[in-house]
Amino acid sequence: PVVLSSPVVGKDGTVYVGCDDRRLYAIDGATGAVRWTFSAGDRIVSSPRIAPDGAVVVGSNDGRLFAIDGATGRKRWETPTGGAVRSSPLITPDGLVVVGGHDRKVHAVDLATGARRWE
Repeated sequence: PVVLSSPVVGKDGTVYVGCDDRRLYAIDGATGAVRWTFSAGDRIVSSPRIAPDGAVVVGSNDGRLFAIDGATGRKRWETPTGGAVRSSPLITPDGLVVVGGHDRKVHAVDLATGARRWE
C-alpha cells in the first residue's frame, strides 16, 4: 500500500501509519513486522496521534474519527465529523480530540468516549 500519512511512534516503539488501502498499520519499530491493521473504511490521509493512554486517534477520508487501542488494534469509538478528515488530530491536555473536516468546521470530541463536545 501507499503511505499517505506521516508515521508516529508510540511509547513502546510501535510505528503507526495510514495508507491508501483504507488501513491503519501498527508496525513493530524494531523488526518492521506488522502487529495489526485496522480498516477505517476509506483512505487515511491524516497523521495519527497517540493519546496518553496509548489510544491511536485517526481520521478517514469518509468523515469519521476513530480511537483505536494501540496494543490490540480494536476500535474504542467512532464518531462522524461531517466531512473528510484531512488534518491530523490534536489531543488537548483536558481530554479533547480536535480535528478539522472537509466540511469547513473544526470538531471537538471527548477522548474517552468520542462524544461530540462542539464544532
